Amino acid sequence: MHSYLNKKSKTFLVLFCLLSLFFSTAFAKTTSFTHPEIGEYMTVTVNNGNANFEIYGFPYYVVPANNRRHRGLKVNNQDLINKENADFETAITKIFESLDGRYERFPKPQKFTLGGVLEPFTDRILALNAEDRILALKALAGFDGKEGYDTLLNYPGFSEEEIAPLRENHVDFTARIRKNIYPYRVLQFYFEEEDSYEYYNERYAFVKTQRRDWILIRVATEYNIDYAQRTPYIHGLSGSNVQDLKASNDEASQGFSFETNFDTVLQATGGTPNKKGNAITVKDSSLYRMPADITYSFDDNKLYKVKYTFSGSKSFFSAFVSLYVRYYDPLIITIGGETSWFLEDMIISLKWDSKKPTLTFEQYLNEK
Repeated sequence: MHSYLNKKSKTFLVLFCLLSLFFSTAFAKTTSFTHPEIGEYMTVTVNNGNANFEIYGFPYYVVPANNRRHRGLKVNNQDLINKENADFETAITKIFESLDGRYERFPKPQKFTLGGVLEPFTDRILALNAEDRILALKALAGFDGKEGYDTLLNYPGFSEEEIAPLRENHVDFTARIRKNIYPYRVLQFYFEEEDSYEYYNERYAFVKTQRRDWILIRVATEYNIDYAQRTPYIHGLSGSNVQDLKASNDEASQGFSFETNFDTVLQATGGTPNKKGNAITVKDSSLYRMPADITYSFDDNKLYKVKYTFSGSKSFFSAFVSLYVRYYDPLIITIGGETSWFLEDMIISLKWDSKKPTLTFEQYLNEK
């Protein structure tokens, strides 16, 4: 598996080294190593609500720190849902304002597009006035549900022929935060700045709350990156097909589906059952080219959790990158280093431990 690197300027390298120092203060957990899957030398940092990794000194993924505004927005608070969350209108207004270069550190881009399946609509969205642009983008990205697509016909340039596939393939994504389930959506934007190395995607994650409607909870920046094992599925993003997750999920569960019965897993793995008959341990296995012990847990004779126990702190950072290339952005990064990804029926939790970090894939029933 390979990434494709472009030449970057020395000036940018110095700038990012300073940025890395900024990210690595206080509680930060950082290490440099050759990734067992990617085969390239990288530095990975996970700290208080933020994360980043670079390859050969060049940034590839950054979750911006919460003590600096990002395009005029307060983002990535440790407490994801808080009073400083921008609502949808405010967030989109500031993002489009930043295209004029009015915010420090965000120069006017040479190119800007909507991401994913929305890219062909970029010019039509930009042509609208500020108020209509917000309403149209909200409908176009599925925030208003299936019914919202019909309102796009009120704006110039939108046709039923183009809108119909979006309506037909619409998915009501959700995410679980503090045991509560929220409607969840992601907007992706692509930027190109003046220098050739400054091209990147930004993803903005929103949840819908009862009190404040849609609010922005997390932002992540992804620089030009290409991995052979990259799944096209981004949870929350319009156009994402849950079927694209199958290979990644099968790999994570060693080919077993949730609710597989105890005897089937025991016979297939040759593992060791515990005395209660609700768990099976398999020693000396592996995941993402890392040695690991596996524990399969059962409830009412049905598999609901697969846990990997690795050895050594570097496996934590290696697993973080391997999960990122399969599941994109973690939604939660705690002060203690626990990092979590949320899908419709599964939570993925990577927990820090200097000697034996763990990675868990656990089923939950999503009651919408």
